[in-house]
Amino acid sequence: MFLPVFLGDESSPPLSSLQEGGCGSLKGTEAAHAVASLRLGVGDSLDLVDGKGLRLSCQILATDKNYLEFEVLQVMHLSLPETQFGLIQALSKGGRDEQAVESAVELGVSRVRPWAAQRSIVQWKGQKLQRGSKKWLSLLQAAAKQSRRANWPLLDPLADSRKLREIIAAGSREEKFLLLDPDASLPLTEAWEQVRQAKMVQVIVGPEGGVSPEETADFRAAGAITARLGPTVLRSSSAGPAALAALGLCSGLWGRKESL
Repeated sequence: MFLPVFLGDESSPPLSSLQEGGCGSLKGTEAAHAVASLRLGVGDSLDLVDGKGLRLSCQILATDKNYLEFEVLQVMHLSLPETQFGLIQALSKGGRDEQAVESAVELGVSRVRPWAAQRSIVQWKGQKLQRGSKKWLSLLQAAAKQSRRANWPLLDPLADSRKLREIIAAGSREEKFLLLDPDASLPLTEAWEQVRQAKMVQVIVGPEGGVSPEETADFRAAGAITARLGPTVLRSSSAGPAALAALGLCSGLWGRKESL
């Protein structure tokens, strides 16, 4: 049974020091959300996580405004999959990039990087950079809680196309990059065979206007593999999640018994 998840960074004592049968308290916004918004009370169950794989299944002993006390029923240390996935998502208009990021987290992605592509209408410059990064981080955290994850994804800094090319070129044998391209001859399922030994597979998704020929050539020269999803062209909001779902099936992620 999946229980509601809350970040335990304001727990006392710290989550890492608690064992089964131990008791603690939680305060702040997470406790307020549990008590006031979800109406959890004495006897109800919840999971507290640290975002790094530690999950504590707990039972509530007492509540107050912005505060709850709990008993630890079970302690779990959850590992990351042998093959992890990242999403490099181009900034897109209409919130389509945010839709993609939210779905990617629910599908188990481990890293997310915003990309200022040549054809991105939306651009993070000046104060927009800080606001955009903060908004995406909030999206990642909310989606991680919604999908009951104990391992939360990391948000990498914004990259323009020049920086992204450098990142691809600097990738090791343990990190591979798949650029989604509807004109590519290689199907995604066959591209998987070329990257399956990597520990991190980064999926690159362009904006609504697509990836420019110059960017495609640069990324391929740097070591990225171009692959197509299927017989249709997906929007920026759905291409990344669709690819991640397919790769999750190929990698065995969907057969994993242990929660993420």
